[in-house]
Amino acid sequence: AEICRFEAGSGLTAHPSLTKTSTKTEEDKGDATISFTHSEVRYNNLLEAGAKNVTFIELDGYGHNAWEYVDSDAEGIKWLFEQNLKNR
Repeated sequence: AEICRFEAGSGLTAHPSLTKTSTKTEEDKGDATISFTHSEVRYNNLLEAGAKNVTFIELDGYGHNAWEYVDSDAEGIKWLFEQNLKNR
């Protein structure tokens, strides 16, 4: 689920508090519902703001059903449960 959106050309930048939050984005290049460019802009804005624990995974072949990959990604689920206030 998308918690923040930094659209291309919107002038929005990442709030400094987001740079301390582990963030993982998995977006399909062929998603016709959410623009792949929006996810790229969000990722780059977080990096430019100084975020350290940010991951962007480009998927192909899932379309808007990227959660099918996310739900079956054992490493991604492990990563999710490893996140806590100590390792930000």
